[in-house]
Amino acid sequence: MYRSAIVGCGTHSHQHAAVYPEIDDMSLVACCDLDTARCREYADRYGIPATYGDLQAMLDAERPEIVHIVTQPNFRLPGIRAAAEAGAKAVIAEKPLALWPQELLEIAEIGAETGCRILMNIQLRYFPQYGALREVIRSGRLGEVDFIRASTWGGALAMGPHLMSQLMMILDDARPEAVWATAEGLEGYDWSHGAPSHLQATYWFPGNRRVFWECTPRGLGNRAGAPDYWMHLDLDFFCSNGVAWTQQVGSWGYQARGEVEVFQEPTNLYEQIHAGQRDFTAAVAAWLDDDDQPHECRLETALPVMWAIFGALKSARVGHQISLEDEPTFLLQPSTEGRSIEVPAGVTDNDLKALRNQLPR
Repeated sequence: MYRSAIVGCGTHSHQHAAVYPEIDDMSLVACCDLDTARCREYADRYGIPATYGDLQAMLDAERPEIVHIVTQPNFRLPGIRAAAEAGAKAVIAEKPLALWPQELLEIAEIGAETGCRILMNIQLRYFPQYGALREVIRSGRLGEVDFIRASTWGGALAMGPHLMSQLMMILDDARPEAVWATAEGLEGYDWSHGAPSHLQATYWFPGNRRVFWECTPRGLGNRAGAPDYWMHLDLDFFCSNGVAWTQQVGSWGYQARGEVEVFQEPTNLYEQIHAGQRDFTAAVAAWLDDDDQPHECRLETALPVMWAIFGALKSARVGHQISLEDEPTFLLQPSTEGRSIEVPAGVTDNDLKALRNQLPR
Protein backbone atom coordinates (compact mmCIF):
# COMPACT_ATOMS: atom_id res chain seq x y z
CA MET A 1 0.00 0.00 0.00
CA TYR A 2 1.61 3.26 -1.16
CA ARG A 3 1.08 6.25 1.13
CA SER A 4 0.07 9.33 -0.86
CA ALA A 5 -0.34 13.02 -0.06
CA ILE A 6 -1.79 15.97 -1.95
CA VAL A 7 -0.23 19.44 -1.90
CA GLY A 8 -2.74 22.14 -2.88
CA CYS A 9 -6.47 21.70 -2.28
CA GLY A 10 -7.81 23.94 -5.04
CA THR A 11 -10.09 23.13 -7.97
CA HIS A 12 -7.87 20.73 -9.91
CA SER A 13 -6.91 18.75 -6.83
CA HIS A 14 -10.41 17.29 -6.54
CA GLN A 15 -9.78 15.19 -9.65
CA HIS A 16 -6.68 13.76 -7.94
CA ALA A 17 -8.38 12.81 -4.68
CA ALA A 18 -11.68 11.53 -6.08
CA VAL A 19 -10.10 8.50 -7.77
CA TYR A 20 -8.43 7.00 -4.69
CA PRO A 21 -11.39 4.86 -3.54
CA GLU A 22 -11.05 2.96 -6.83
CA ILE A 23 -7.31 2.21 -6.42
CA ASP A 24 -6.47 -0.77 -4.22
CA ASP A 25 -2.75 -0.28 -3.60
CA MET A 26 -2.64 3.47 -2.88
CA SER A 27 -4.02 5.41 0.08
CA LEU A 28 -4.32 9.15 0.76
CA VAL A 29 -2.85 9.81 4.20
CA ALA A 30 -2.51 13.62 4.20
CA CYS A 31 -3.22 16.87 2.39
CA CYS A 32 -1.57 20.27 2.65
CA ASP A 33 -2.67 23.81 1.78
CA LEU A 34 -1.76 27.29 2.96
CA ASP A 35 -5.49 27.86 3.46
CA THR A 36 -5.94 25.58 6.46
CA ALA A 37 -9.73 25.91 6.52
CA ARG A 38 -9.94 24.81 2.89
CA CYS A 39 -7.54 21.97 3.68
CA ARG A 40 -9.75 20.68 6.50
CA GLU A 41 -12.85 20.87 4.29
CA TYR A 42 -11.02 18.94 1.60
CA ALA A 43 -9.86 16.28 4.06
CA ASP A 44 -13.39 15.84 5.41
CA ARG A 45 -14.77 15.46 1.90
CA TYR A 46 -12.33 12.73 0.87
CA GLY A 47 -11.72 11.02 4.20
CA ILE A 48 -8.08 12.08 4.47
CA PRO A 49 -6.84 11.58 8.04
CA ALA A 50 -4.23 14.36 8.39
CA THR A 51 -4.10 18.02 7.33
CA TYR A 52 -1.17 20.46 7.24
CA GLY A 53 -0.54 24.10 6.45
CA ASP A 54 3.19 23.56 5.90
CA LEU A 55 4.65 21.24 3.26
CA GLN A 56 7.86 20.36 5.05
CA ALA A 57 5.99 19.56 8.27
CA MET A 58 3.75 17.18 6.34
CA LEU A 59 6.67 15.49 4.60
CA ASP A 60 8.57 15.07 7.87
CA ALA A 61 5.59 13.67 9.75
CA GLU A 62 3.90 11.50 7.13
CA ARG A 63 6.76 10.35 4.86
CA PRO A 64 4.48 9.85 1.83
CA GLU A 65 5.79 7.71 -0.99
CA ILE A 66 3.70 9.44 -3.67
CA VAL A 67 3.11 13.20 -3.61
CA HIS A 68 0.68 15.15 -5.83
CA ILE A 69 1.79 18.76 -6.45
CA VAL A 70 -1.44 20.52 -7.47
CA THR A 71 -0.37 24.12 -6.81
CA GLN A 72 0.15 27.21 -8.94
CA PRO A 73 2.93 26.61 -11.51
CA ASN A 74 5.46 28.81 -9.71
CA PHE A 75 5.55 26.23 -6.89
CA ARG A 76 6.18 23.16 -9.06
CA LEU A 77 9.97 23.21 -8.70
CA PRO A 78 10.20 23.86 -4.92
CA GLY A 79 7.39 21.36 -4.27
CA ILE A 80 9.04 18.66 -6.36
CA ARG A 81 12.40 19.31 -4.73
CA ALA A 82 11.02 19.13 -1.19
CA ALA A 83 9.13 15.91 -1.86
CA ALA A 84 12.02 14.20 -3.63
CA GLU A 85 14.55 15.18 -0.97
CA ALA A 86 12.17 13.88 1.72
CA GLY A 87 12.30 10.44 0.10
CA ALA A 88 9.16 10.35 -2.03
CA LYS A 89 9.33 7.58 -4.62
CA ALA A 90 7.15 9.47 -7.10
CA VAL A 91 5.87 13.02 -7.57
CA ILE A 92 2.86 13.80 -9.75
CA ALA A 93 3.00 17.47 -10.77
CA GLU A 94 0.24 19.30 -12.57
CA LYS A 95 0.95 20.87 -15.94
CA PRO A 96 2.79 22.93 -16.91
CA LEU A 97 5.71 21.19 -15.30
CA ALA A 98 7.58 24.51 -15.17
CA LEU A 99 7.38 28.10 -16.37
CA TRP A 100 11.02 28.41 -17.51
CA PRO A 101 13.50 26.08 -19.27
CA GLN A 102 16.01 26.35 -16.43
CA GLU A 103 13.37 25.02 -14.03
CA LEU A 104 12.92 21.98 -16.27
CA LEU A 105 16.63 21.29 -16.18
CA GLU A 106 16.60 21.53 -12.39
CA ILE A 107 13.62 19.16 -12.18
CA ALA A 108 15.45 16.66 -14.38
CA GLU A 109 18.51 16.93 -12.14
CA ILE A 110 16.38 16.32 -9.04
CA GLY A 111 15.03 13.13 -10.60
CA ALA A 112 18.51 11.95 -11.50
CA GLU A 113 20.06 12.75 -8.11
CA THR A 114 17.29 11.39 -5.87
CA GLY A 115 15.85 8.57 -7.98
CA CYS A 116 12.39 10.04 -7.48
CA ARG A 117 10.09 9.38 -10.43
CA ILE A 118 8.61 12.70 -11.53
CA LEU A 119 5.53 12.84 -13.73
CA MET A 120 3.47 15.56 -15.42
CA ASN A 121 -0.25 15.08 -14.85
CA ILE A 122 -1.49 14.69 -18.43
CA GLN A 123 -4.35 12.30 -17.72
CA LEU A 124 -5.50 12.52 -21.36
CA ARG A 125 -2.78 10.01 -22.20
CA TYR A 126 -4.92 7.46 -20.38
CA PHE A 127 -8.05 8.22 -22.40
CA PRO A 128 -8.61 5.22 -24.71
CA GLN A 129 -8.99 7.20 -27.95
CA TYR A 130 -5.41 8.51 -27.91
CA GLY A 131 -3.84 5.09 -27.50
CA ALA A 132 -6.21 3.68 -30.13
CA LEU A 133 -5.32 6.42 -32.59
CA ARG A 134 -1.62 5.82 -31.96
CA GLU A 135 -2.16 2.16 -32.88
CA VAL A 136 -3.98 3.14 -36.08
CA ILE A 137 -1.06 5.38 -37.12
CA ARG A 138 1.47 2.70 -36.14
CA SER A 139 -0.33 0.07 -38.22
CA GLY A 140 0.35 1.91 -41.47
CA ARG A 141 -3.27 1.54 -42.51
CA LEU A 142 -3.42 5.26 -43.29
CA GLY A 143 0.04 5.37 -44.86
CA GLU A 144 2.63 7.95 -43.85
CA VAL A 145 1.68 11.01 -41.79
CA ASP A 146 2.25 14.07 -43.97
CA PHE A 147 0.64 16.98 -42.13
CA ILE A 148 -1.02 17.54 -38.74
CA ARG A 149 -3.21 20.35 -37.53
CA ALA A 150 -3.25 20.81 -33.74
CA SER A 151 -5.50 23.42 -32.17
CA THR A 152 -6.66 24.57 -28.74
CA TRP A 153 -8.34 27.72 -27.52
CA GLY A 154 -6.35 27.56 -24.27
CA GLY A 155 -3.01 29.27 -23.63
CA ALA A 156 0.40 27.85 -24.54
CA LEU A 157 1.22 27.00 -20.91
CA ALA A 158 -2.35 26.10 -19.92
CA MET A 159 -3.82 23.82 -22.60
CA GLY A 160 -0.62 23.78 -24.65
CA PRO A 161 0.99 20.92 -22.66
CA HIS A 162 -2.11 18.77 -23.24
CA LEU A 163 -2.11 19.52 -26.96
CA MET A 164 1.61 18.87 -27.44
CA SER A 165 1.61 15.78 -25.23
CA GLN A 166 -1.22 14.13 -27.17
CA LEU A 167 0.38 15.04 -30.49
CA MET A 168 3.73 13.56 -29.48
CA MET A 169 2.09 10.48 -27.93
CA ILE A 170 0.29 9.62 -31.17
CA LEU A 171 3.58 10.08 -33.05
CA ASP A 172 5.28 7.58 -30.70
CA ASP A 173 6.88 10.43 -28.71
CA ALA A 174 8.88 11.67 -31.68
CA ARG A 175 10.59 14.98 -30.90
CA PRO A 176 10.34 18.04 -33.16
CA GLU A 177 13.52 19.05 -34.96
CA ALA A 178 12.67 22.71 -35.60
CA VAL A 179 9.97 25.30 -34.99
CA TRP A 180 8.93 28.66 -36.43
CA ALA A 181 6.38 30.60 -34.40
CA THR A 182 4.61 33.91 -34.01
CA ALA A 183 2.84 35.30 -30.97
CA GLU A 184 0.61 38.21 -30.06
CA GLY A 185 -1.02 39.66 -26.97
CA LEU A 186 0.05 40.04 -23.35
CA GLU A 187 -3.29 39.52 -21.63
CA GLY A 188 -2.16 36.13 -20.31
CA TYR A 189 0.77 37.56 -18.39
CA ASP A 190 -1.42 38.68 -15.51
CA TRP A 191 -2.31 35.01 -14.94
CA SER A 192 -0.28 32.30 -13.24
CA HIS A 193 0.26 30.43 -16.54
CA GLY A 194 1.78 33.51 -18.18
CA ALA A 195 2.24 33.11 -21.93
CA PRO A 196 1.26 35.08 -25.05
CA SER A 197 -2.48 35.32 -25.61
CA HIS A 198 -2.09 33.88 -29.12
CA LEU A 199 0.65 31.52 -30.31
CA GLN A 200 0.89 29.85 -33.71
CA ALA A 201 3.78 27.61 -34.70
CA THR A 202 4.95 25.31 -37.46
CA TYR A 203 6.94 22.31 -36.23
CA TRP A 204 9.12 20.00 -38.30
CA PHE A 205 9.09 16.44 -37.00
CA PRO A 206 11.34 13.59 -38.24
CA GLY A 207 10.41 12.37 -41.70
CA ASN A 208 9.57 15.94 -42.79
CA ARG A 209 6.20 15.70 -41.06
CA ARG A 210 4.84 19.20 -40.70
CA VAL A 211 2.63 20.31 -37.79
CA PHE A 212 0.56 23.48 -37.67
CA TRP A 213 0.06 24.14 -33.95
CA GLU A 214 -2.06 26.90 -32.42
CA CYS A 215 -2.94 27.99 -28.90
CA THR A 216 -5.35 30.88 -29.33
CA PRO A 217 -9.01 31.77 -28.70
CA ARG A 218 -9.11 32.44 -32.46
CA GLY A 219 -8.16 28.85 -33.23
CA LEU A 220 -10.42 26.91 -35.55
CA GLY A 221 -9.28 23.32 -35.17
CA ASN A 222 -11.44 20.92 -37.12
CA ARG A 223 -14.83 22.37 -36.26
CA ALA A 224 -16.43 25.53 -34.96
CA GLY A 225 -18.87 25.77 -32.08
CA ALA A 226 -16.93 23.85 -29.41
CA PRO A 227 -19.05 23.57 -26.26
CA ASP A 228 -16.60 25.26 -23.93
CA TYR A 229 -13.40 27.32 -24.16
CA TRP A 230 -11.30 24.80 -22.23
CA MET A 231 -12.76 21.79 -24.01
CA HIS A 232 -11.51 22.85 -27.44
CA LEU A 233 -8.54 20.61 -28.21
CA ASP A 234 -8.43 19.09 -31.69
CA LEU A 235 -5.93 17.05 -33.69
CA ASP A 236 -6.19 16.21 -37.42
CA PHE A 237 -3.82 13.79 -39.19
CA PHE A 238 -3.55 13.98 -42.97
CA CYS A 239 -1.83 10.85 -44.23
CA SER A 240 -0.76 9.46 -47.59
CA ASN A 241 -3.57 6.89 -47.49
CA GLY A 242 -6.26 8.49 -45.36
CA VAL A 243 -7.16 10.83 -42.54
CA ALA A 244 -7.70 10.62 -38.78
CA TRP A 245 -8.84 13.01 -36.07
CA THR A 246 -9.62 13.37 -32.40
CA GLN A 247 -11.59 16.01 -30.50
CA GLN A 248 -11.64 16.58 -26.77
CA VAL A 249 -15.43 16.81 -26.89
CA GLY A 250 -16.98 15.37 -30.03
CA SER A 251 -15.50 12.31 -31.69
CA TRP A 252 -12.40 10.51 -32.84
CA GLY A 253 -12.05 8.40 -35.93
CA TYR A 254 -10.34 7.69 -39.21
CA GLN A 255 -10.94 6.72 -42.81
CA ALA A 256 -8.52 5.04 -45.19
CA ARG A 257 -8.47 6.02 -48.84
CA GLY A 258 -11.02 4.06 -50.86
CA GLU A 259 -13.02 2.95 -47.82
CA VAL A 260 -16.71 3.86 -47.86
CA GLU A 261 -17.20 3.46 -44.11
CA VAL A 262 -15.81 5.99 -41.65
CA PHE A 263 -14.76 4.64 -38.24
CA GLN A 264 -15.97 7.04 -35.58
CA GLU A 265 -16.58 6.95 -31.81
CA PRO A 266 -17.75 9.69 -29.42
CA THR A 267 -15.38 11.52 -27.07
CA ASN A 268 -16.27 13.64 -24.05
CA LEU A 269 -13.76 15.00 -21.56
CA TYR A 270 -16.47 15.55 -18.96
CA GLU A 271 -17.35 11.85 -19.03
CA GLN A 272 -13.79 10.54 -19.35
CA ILE A 273 -11.80 12.71 -16.95
CA HIS A 274 -12.43 10.60 -13.84
CA ALA A 275 -11.42 7.29 -15.43
CA GLY A 276 -8.42 8.94 -17.10
CA GLN A 277 -7.15 10.34 -13.79
CA ARG A 278 -7.79 7.02 -12.04
CA ASP A 279 -5.83 5.06 -14.64
CA PHE A 280 -3.05 7.68 -14.67
CA THR A 281 -2.72 7.48 -10.87
CA ALA A 282 -2.91 3.69 -10.68
CA ALA A 283 -0.21 3.47 -13.35
CA VAL A 284 2.20 5.28 -11.01
CA ALA A 285 2.02 2.44 -8.49
CA ALA A 286 2.28 -0.12 -11.29
CA TRP A 287 5.49 1.53 -12.51
CA LEU A 288 6.94 1.64 -9.00
CA ASP A 289 6.23 -2.08 -8.71
CA ASP A 290 7.58 -2.98 -12.15
CA ASP A 291 10.10 -1.05 -14.25
CA ASP A 292 8.77 -2.86 -17.31
CA GLN A 293 5.50 -0.91 -17.00
CA PRO A 294 6.77 2.65 -17.64
CA HIS A 295 4.29 5.45 -17.11
CA GLU A 296 3.07 7.36 -20.17
CA CYS A 297 3.83 10.71 -18.47
CA ARG A 298 7.29 10.04 -17.02
CA LEU A 299 10.01 12.66 -17.42
CA GLU A 300 11.33 11.07 -20.62
CA THR A 301 8.06 12.02 -22.31
CA ALA A 302 7.14 15.12 -20.27
CA LEU A 303 10.36 17.07 -20.70
CA PRO A 304 10.32 17.03 -24.54
CA VAL A 305 6.69 18.22 -24.45
CA MET A 306 7.62 21.29 -22.42
CA TRP A 307 10.82 21.91 -24.36
CA ALA A 308 8.87 21.95 -27.64
CA ILE A 309 6.57 24.64 -26.23
CA PHE A 310 9.45 26.71 -24.91
CA GLY A 311 11.08 26.37 -28.33
CA ALA A 312 8.02 27.95 -29.95
CA LEU A 313 8.03 30.78 -27.38
CA LYS A 314 11.67 31.47 -28.13
CA SER A 315 11.08 31.41 -31.89
CA ALA A 316 8.30 33.96 -31.50
CA ARG A 317 10.60 36.09 -29.36
CA VAL A 318 13.59 36.09 -31.73
CA GLY A 319 11.48 36.24 -34.90
CA HIS A 320 12.86 33.35 -36.91
CA GLN A 321 12.87 29.57 -37.21
CA ILE A 322 15.09 27.80 -34.70
CA SER A 323 16.53 24.33 -34.60
CA LEU A 324 15.47 22.45 -31.50
CA GLU A 325 18.36 20.03 -32.03
CA ASP A 326 20.95 22.82 -31.82
CA GLU A 327 19.45 24.73 -28.91
CA PRO A 328 20.80 24.24 -25.37
CA THR A 329 18.64 21.34 -24.27
CA PHE A 330 18.67 18.28 -22.07
CA LEU A 331 17.99 14.59 -22.40
CA LEU A 332 17.05 12.11 -19.74
CA GLN A 333 18.98 8.96 -20.62
CA PRO A 334 19.49 5.60 -18.91
CA SER A 335 22.83 4.83 -17.33
CA THR A 336 24.36 1.99 -15.31
CA GLU A 337 22.95 3.65 -12.19
CA GLY A 338 19.50 3.89 -13.75
CA ARG A 339 19.28 7.59 -14.62
CA SER A 340 21.57 10.39 -15.72
CA ILE A 341 21.28 13.85 -17.19
CA GLU A 342 23.33 14.63 -20.26
CA VAL A 343 23.75 18.24 -21.37
CA PRO A 344 25.24 18.63 -24.88
CA ALA A 345 28.96 19.41 -24.98
CA GLY A 346 29.81 23.09 -24.84
CA VAL A 347 26.61 24.20 -23.12
CA THR A 348 27.42 26.23 -20.01
CA ASP A 349 25.34 27.63 -17.17
CA ASN A 350 25.66 31.05 -18.82
CA ASP A 351 24.18 29.62 -22.04
CA LEU A 352 21.16 28.37 -20.15
CA LYS A 353 20.73 31.65 -18.31
CA ALA A 354 20.97 33.55 -21.59
CA LEU A 355 18.32 31.31 -23.12
CA ARG A 356 15.98 31.92 -20.20
CA ASN A 357 16.47 35.69 -20.47
CA GLN A 358 15.59 35.63 -24.18
CA LEU A 359 12.16 34.14 -23.56
CA PRO A 360 9.21 36.54 -23.06
CA ARG A 361 8.34 37.31 -19.47
